[in-house]
Amino acid sequence: MSRLAISLLLPTRGRCELLRQTLEGVFSTAADADSIEVLLYVDDDDVPSREMPLPDARVIRHVGPAMRMGRLTNELFTRSHGEHVLLFNDDIICRTPGWDHLLLGAAGRFRDGVCLAYGNDGVQGANLPTFPFLPRRTCELLGGICPDELRHDYIDTHLLDIFLCLRELGADRLVYVENVLFEHLLAEKTHVLNRELQQQDELAYLAWRDERRYLAWRLRRACSQIDSTGEKSRQQHSRH
Repeated sequence: MSRLAISLLLPTRGRCELLRQTLEGVFSTAADADSIEVLLYVDDDDVPSREMPLPDARVIRHVGPAMRMGRLTNELFTRSHGEHVLLFNDDIICRTPGWDHLLLGAAGRFRDGVCLAYGNDGVQGANLPTFPFLPRRTCELLGGICPDELRHDYIDTHLLDIFLCLRELGADRLVYVENVLFEHLLAEKTHVLNRELQQQDELAYLAWRDERRYLAWRLRRACSQIDSTGEKSRQQHSRH
């Protein structure tokens, strides 16, 4: 398969109507929908999601056993073809026409392919990359997207910490694209439902502290353009 611009990695379970709405928004608001693929992961015991008619040939459904979100995310990445990956949910409304070109433009500022761009989820804003957008080169340098051990939470925090460490090393590659709005419909409900898993995820997250510093240094060595503007760079929003 020829390389696409963007691969959306989207785990889903039991929310068919929300998923339909999410997929419709992804393609209807994209500037170049033909350059996007969506990789779904569906648990093999989730019959409604397994049998749901897919709305578009660019949506690829992978069915398998339930697994931790970290491992699932890395599994979908290995099956993707895009030059960039976007971690997504099944409860999102894409509010911004041309969101794909805006994110590609933000990441495209760095020709070496080291960057973490992210839009506005309507809840966390600039504070957290809830839906990270990463060049494939970055993922390859990291050896994947996140630790397999993470069950549900901390994937976004894990990535943010790596790029904050990278900033300390002299390369600011965090880009918050404020005018790309991915409205997260069930953000508060999802947080409550998975609270019992947070302690386990917190321990797994803390165990990777030293590894995150190593990964930041690995990214730093791959950077061909060292940004010395510090915090100012992060505050510069992509509006083109």
